[in-house]
Amino acid sequence: IHTANTTLEAHNIIIATGGLGYPMLGASGDGHRWASALGHSITPLYPAMLPLHTQERWVANCKADTIPKATLRVALSKATKAKAKGDLIFTSKGIRGPVVLDFAREITPLLHKYGTVPIEINLTKGMNEEQIREHLKQTSYDTISQSVAKLLPQSLSLELLKLADIDATLHYKALEGAKRDRLIKILAWTPLTVIGSDGFDKAMITRGGVSLKEIDPKTMQSKKTEGLYFAGEVIDIDGPCGGYNLQWSFSSGFLAGQLAT
Repeated sequence: IHTANTTLEAHNIIIATGGLGYPMLGASGDGHRWASALGHSITPLYPAMLPLHTQERWVANCKADTIPKATLRVALSKATKAKAKGDLIFTSKGIRGPVVLDFAREITPLLHKYGTVPIEINLTKGMNEEQIREHLKQTSYDTISQSVAKLLPQSLSLELLKLADIDATLHYKALEGAKRDRLIKILAWTPLTVIGSDGFDKAMITRGGVSLKEIDPKTMQSKKTEGLYFAGEVIDIDGPCGGYNLQWSFSSGFLAGQLAT
C-alpha cells in the first residue's frame, strides 16, 4: 500500500471496505476498485434496503399509516417472482417499512433497467377478492367508507375509494356491479408505480460486489491472487432484514481474519 509518506507491505491483505451505502459515513467504493484492479469481476452495484418513491401522490395523505402483513409483488411479466411480505408504512414520497426494505433489493435493478416499476400491494392481510367481497356484503348496512375502514386505516380507505371513483357515502348495495368489482380488485391488489429511491445516500446495504465465483467460500481467499482475502459487504452477497447482513460480515470477517493472520 503506497501512502504519501511510506509504502506498506504484507503477505496477506483483507479487503473489507463495505458497500456504497451511506457515503457520509465513509463509504467510497474503494474496495471494488482495488478488487477490479487486481483482476476481479464486480457485479452491477445497486442500492438496497431503503424506502421507495412512488408516482402516486395520494400516498402522502396516508403517511404514518402502518399496514401489517402487507404483500408486495412486481407487476411485470419478467419479474413475477419478486415478492415480499411484512409491515408497510406510507410516507410523503412513497412507501417504507420492513417489507419495503426487503423488497427494494428486487426493485432497484428494475428501476435501472426500466425507469419505472409497476407494483401491486395486498393491504388486507392476504384477503383475496372473494373474501373481500364477502366482507363488504356482511357490512352492507354501513356506508362503503365505514365498511372498508374496518379493514384499513380511515385515511387509506378514503384514498382507495377515490382511486376506485366511488362515493364514500354510498352503501355497498347501491354500487353498480362494475364499481363493486373495481373496488374489490383495488382492495385485493392496490396498484402503485415506483419511480425512484433515495439511492446510496440512504441505502443500508449494497446489492452486487466482488463476484462470488472468484472467491473460495471455505477460506474467503481470492481464486485469482494468493494472499488476497475478502469479507463483508464488498462481496456480491446480501440478505433480508433481520441481522443476516451483519452476521455475514461477522462470519466472513472472522474466517478471513483467522486464515490471513
